[in-house]
Amino acid sequence: MMGREECTVSHKKDSLLMGSSFILMVDDDPLTNYMNKKLLLHFGAASVIKTYTNPYDALAAVEELTSANIDVDELCILLDVQMVEMDGAEFLEKLKTKKPDIPDFKIRIYLVSGSFPAYCLGRLKEYSLAGFFLKPLSNGNAREVIMPLNPVYFW
Repeated sequence: MMGREECTVSHKKDSLLMGSSFILMVDDDPLTNYMNKKLLLHFGAASVIKTYTNPYDALAAVEELTSANIDVDELCILLDVQMVEMDGAEFLEKLKTKKPDIPDFKIRIYLVSGSFPAYCLGRLKEYSLAGFFLKPLSNGNAREVIMPLNPVYFW
């Protein structure tokens, strides 16, 4: 399947990914993922950035990254609201079911969409979300995502 990426993280103590921050972009449009990733890198994202066009693959990556064996400083998810396989609300429900013990401070979720349909927004009110962005990400959106992960860059 095009756009599918594996997120294999080493469980060794000396891994470069131990204590890292991760940005996961979940959008069924590979071009949007590409543009947003380039923008985040342009603004100095020091994090590991992974893109997923399949939301099920992204859920598996979140499960792996939040396992007890991996030290992740922070996980940021840029989640498309309207995807073919599942919408943003379904993704968040599955995430909540799979990993109910993830502390809110450890994970920040931003919803990203070309539009925010009322039926979906109503279903999203129960989740702790960091924000809503319109596609494509603007320079200000990119800074908002990166700032907590790399505050020295913006000092």
